[in-house]
Amino acid sequence: GRMSSVTPARARIVVVEDYPIFRDGLIQCLDAEPDFRVVGHWDTGDVDPAALAALAPDVVLMDVELPGPNGIDATRSLRATLPDLRVVMLTAFADAELLFDAMQAGAAGYLLKHTPPTELVATLRRIVQGEHVLTPDLAARFLREFQARQSFGRRVTLAQLSPREEEVLRL
Repeated sequence: GRMSSVTPARARIVVVEDYPIFRDGLIQCLDAEPDFRVVGHWDTGDVDPAALAALAPDVVLMDVELPGPNGIDATRSLRATLPDLRVVMLTAFADAELLFDAMQAGAAGYLLKHTPPTELVATLRRIVQGEHVLTPDLAARFLREFQARQSFGRRVTLAQLSPREEEVLRL
């Protein structure tokens, strides 16, 4: 399209969420941002890959708890067809097992539904820019789970960690 210094391209977002009040609130919240635009939504995990690809989303916000295939299964099957698809999981639950499944399905991030809108928007911006993101409470939980799994196999020695990582592990 036409390049302009005034209006940067708005990131194209698709929302997959079955609960209408939450979905509509989320769409309103995102559309209110100058750099986001919601280009489509689904209310079940039955998302047609061709229809989704036609919307050319930069990010798909995917509820984990959906009728039909759940969000993780939907993500896995969509990414089989659209490997570059960036999916952010949305869930009410901070569940480490779910988090592992989501990451293995290729999710680029994982957001809790009770995340404040400003934090949600800030996190989404980072994901649009190519980062993999977890909300802080999830990151801590994920690390603990990861450490628990590591302890069954080869241990990660603290010498291999950066000061920042050691700080996170001490939390």
